[in-house]
Amino acid sequence: MLAGPGCALFGLTGEQEQAMLDLHRQNAVTYFDAGSYVQALSQADRALALDDELEDMRLVRGFCLLKLGRARGNVALVDEALVIFQELQPGWLPTWLGGGGKTDPNKAFRVQHGLGKAHLARALMHDEAVDALEKRLNSPYLSGAERPADEARRQREAEQRDEHLVDAVRALQKVLEDPRADTAYARIDMVLALNAMGGREQEVLTHGEKALEQLAGDFANSLLDQVVRFHVSERTGRLREYTMARDFFTTPAQASID
Repeated sequence: MLAGPGCALFGLTGEQEQAMLDLHRQNAVTYFDAGSYVQALSQADRALALDDELEDMRLVRGFCLLKLGRARGNVALVDEALVIFQELQPGWLPTWLGGGGKTDPNKAFRVQHGLGKAHLARALMHDEAVDALEKRLNSPYLSGAERPADEARRQREAEQRDEHLVDAVRALQKVLEDPRADTAYARIDMVLALNAMGGREQEVLTHGEKALEQLAGDFANSLLDQVVRFHVSERTGRLREYTMARDFFTTPAQASID
């Protein structure tokens, strides 16, 4: 709900508050699409400060935290994103995916994809920790007193990695089972998760080939769209030049005959 008391401190009316809320929501999406995740996160937080029930802004916030956490290697940010996607999952999943009945396929797809990506990100972070511990355990300078603790930690990191990979595959599989939301990017994440699991080579190849086919199609469509836009722009420019020349060299009466 709108945080009326907070805005009342600034003397805002209900309409002004709603306009501010709409502006923050629009800015959050615009910044996110532009890859400016810090600014998008700030705008989403401002929108949620006005209305903490905006699930679309919570979703934007989750993806921003996930992208920033991965880029910075910040476990806390990724964990925060994971919690957001887990909280959104029950309310946004349609009944045929085991959720609470809201049937917006686009939102269900995004929540599940975000959940899968967050689990995958945490799994890869655990995998990096396992690699670092294995290097330490193979070091000739490691004392015998330190080895048991490091071996136990490596085991915990490996177990947590495997748990996150299982959860990632489960979430991504639900995305791919939705006929309206089968995307190449979800398949790429599935390839990464299955490859990290090991022993799933055939599935990796299958999903990888399908992802490449989809990406090729997306690229072809994007290229065709650019060509069409170029020709339309070119013709529009020529028409504009013709109109300007006609207005300059003809009288209004002559121009009206065209």
